Amino acid sequence: MPATLGSDIAIFLEMLIAEAGVSLHTSVAYQSDLYDFLTYMENNQNNAIISAQIERKHIQHYIVYCSDKKLHTRTIMRRLSALRQFFQFLSLQGNIQSNPCNEIEMPKAERYLPCTPSKNDIDILCNTAQKEVEQAKSQAKLFQAKRLRAMVTMLYASGMRVSELLSVQALALRHANQFIHVTGKGHKTRLVALNEKTLCHYQSYVEQGIDMHLWKKHPPHYAFVATHTLDQPLTRQGFAKSLKKLAHIAGLETSKFSPHSLRHAFASHLTENGADLRSVQKLLGHAHIATTEIYTHVQPERLLKTVRHYHPLGKVKN
Repeated sequence: MPATLGSDIAIFLEMLIAEAGVSLHTSVAYQSDLYDFLTYMENNQNNAIISAQIERKHIQHYIVYCSDKKLHTRTIMRRLSALRQFFQFLSLQGNIQSNPCNEIEMPKAERYLPCTPSKNDIDILCNTAQKEVEQAKSQAKLFQAKRLRAMVTMLYASGMRVSELLSVQALALRHANQFIHVTGKGHKTRLVALNEKTLCHYQSYVEQGIDMHLWKKHPPHYAFVATHTLDQPLTRQGFAKSLKKLAHIAGLETSKFSPHSLRHAFASHLTENGADLRSVQKLLGHAHIATTEIYTHVQPERLLKTVRHYHPLGKVKN
């Protein structure tokens, strides 16, 4: 009996984790996208859906359905990408003759400007983090304040993704000089530069934990741990919540601040100060330079000055 679409999706998701080694976050995204397509097909068919019966027209109708629901173009692109990889898997397994997603063009993605805090905003945020350390009224509050200060400065100074930061091992930072290795998307490893101030803030956070005897038996495995579970890293949600609270205390617009906005600020402020895109691409771990080019939006004034200064027609003479 031919396998149903639902059973094939379940097998594909198991393969993603067991063999492809994707993260839990990524596998959950695939699951959501593929089961949305399954629900769509079940709502439009009376019989059990067989994977081999899916044709290009079904995919095209699904894209129209998603568009009619006013889904963001990037969401539709992601769902089509998930379907393409799923059917490619079935094709390689010999379960279907051809991939029904072939020759279906991706929708054109809107280019959007990332929400990027200004250099002044970052200065205010970092100064507020310092004040929180100085004004902490208990050992526990001091530990949390030093941890937040170290994380904020490390993200902004290095351009790491928050997932990369939270997966950094304490041993790597303990022996860090100027660089550490981090593992990013696609399990690709790259070097990340760390400045002296960042390492000092991290060391202060570690010493606070030692003073509180948090690590009596053994040092932490992860660099930044949750206070209540010292053997596990701080969660993305926990850090994001603390960052928003810090921005609120600083009197800043909290919508501008997320863990990823600090990565945007790192790249934007580098390009504003004249860093070349190839270097920024390498520091961010982008696979393609086109991804990095989004950060050129932050420097219109500098680009205008460049044209005025260097182009023959840039200077107007009376």
